[in-house]
Formats: sequence, C-alpha cells, structure tokens
Amino acid sequence: MMQAELKEPGVDYRRVWRVRPCRREGYNKTYVGEFPDGSSVELDYNFARELVRIEYHPSEDGERIYIAVVKKGVLLQERDFATNRVVDLHRRMRPLAKFFQYFPDNHVLRSLDGIYGLPTQSAIPESTRTRDLFTWQNIRHKTVKDLLRDYLRAKRIDENKKRPYHRRLLRRLPADLFDLGMALIPVSLFFKRELSPEGLAFALGTLGFLTGGMDAIWRQRNPLVFKALFFLFPASAILWLKIQLEQWAIFDPMPDFILTYIKAVLSSYV
Repeated sequence: MMQAELKEPGVDYRRVWRVRPCRREGYNKTYVGEFPDGSSVELDYNFARELVRIEYHPSEDGERIYIAVVKKGVLLQERDFATNRVVDLHRRMRPLAKFFQYFPDNHVLRSLDGIYGLPTQSAIPESTRTRDLFTWQNIRHKTVKDLLRDYLRAKRIDENKKRPYHRRLLRRLPADLFDLGMALIPVSLFFKRELSPEGLAFALGTLGFLTGGMDAIWRQRNPLVFKALFFLFPASAILWLKIQLEQWAIFDPMPDFILTYIKAVLSSYV
C-alpha cells in the first residue's frame, strides 16, 4: 500500500524535496523542491509566526525569480524579484500541487492553508516521512554542480538587492582592488627584464578579460569599464611604443627607456 502511494504522482518525493540549512534571517528552516520540468521552489519557514516565504524559479527563464509570502493561509505579497512588480503566481504554483502531496513538513502545509490549491496534509505518514527524508539526505550528497549553482543563485540574489550607490561601491571595492593589484605581477617582471613587451601586453590583456569574466560569471555583477581599460590601454600602449622605438632605431631595453623618460618628466616639474 505504501509503495503504491509513493508512486501515485509518478515521481519519488525524496528526489523532489530536500532540506538545507536556513541562511535567510528571520526563518528557521528551508526546503528546496526541484521538479521534472526544470522549475524549482525554495520555501523558508518561520515556525513561531507560521510564515512561509516562497521563492519560485521558472524553467523557461533561469534568471527570473518570483516571491510570495504567506502567513496562516493569507497571501501577504506576490512579486517579481527583479522589478518588484506585483504578479499572480496561481497559474505557476497550482500545477505543483501533486508534488506538495509528498512535502515532508505538515507544519509548512498547514501554514500555507491550501493556497494555490496546495494540500494541507502530507500523504506520507509522519514516521515514514521523517525516516525516509533524513535517510535520503544522508545518502544524497551535493555534487559540485549543485554547490556551484546554489552559490551563483545566492550571489545573484544578494547582488541584485537595492542598496545606496556608496554601499554598492564599497562592497565591490576589495575585489576590484585585488584585480587591479594583479597587474603588478607582470609589470614587475617586465621592469626586471624577465618579461618581454609582447608578454606584458598579452598578460595585461588577458587579465582584463579574466577579471571582467570573474565579475560577470563568478561575482554576478556588471564588469567595470574603467577596470577593463586599466588593463587594455597599457597593453595597447606597450605594443605601440615598441613599434615606435624600432622605427626610431632606439634599441635600448624598453624598461630603461620608460624609466629614463619618467625621470626626465618628473625632474622638469621639480
């Protein structure tokens, strides 16, 4: 009888729902549901207030996030996370009711109180539900792909939060200073004559693209045009200067020529 109930919706509920440590302030527990169509739901639950925060990720647009907050069956808000525009999630949440039949926490279901047509009671007995859920959690370890996806999703949400301009600048300043400081490595090798002008230009250009990619992919933020120019402009200038020195028949090492020129310019102002 139990096996028939588990297979009734055509999916093993233990592969849909999993518990993870709650990282959201004001909530006690977090459940994540990943569905066969590629969509996913994250539920954060506050036990004392019977408050449920629903975060819905549609399958057709992995970047879009919808938020709903429910308290004791009362819908407090529904919105698009990116635009803060009010939306109606009934059309998206109602087809997921069959998966919520096997949701592992009756407290959460009772707090939702049937909203979106979701059940108020799990179809799995309490003893079996608890035993199976935590057995599965011990067996199913997160893959590197799972960890990377969770990190990028949390990073994207954090970066998209509305903050004053100066706070956004201070948040990204350490990483940007680190990226700019990386240019000191090839520059120091160049002036020690351990790196050719072509090697310096290539290293600076590569750092420009790498740091921009780090911002866009890993840090989930818009790359700074100024930072890209900081790497690419000197790289272009080094190659231009090398061509000019060859045309002027100046064969002194380029580091010596640059240092001599800088000293001459500084001495003219002193």
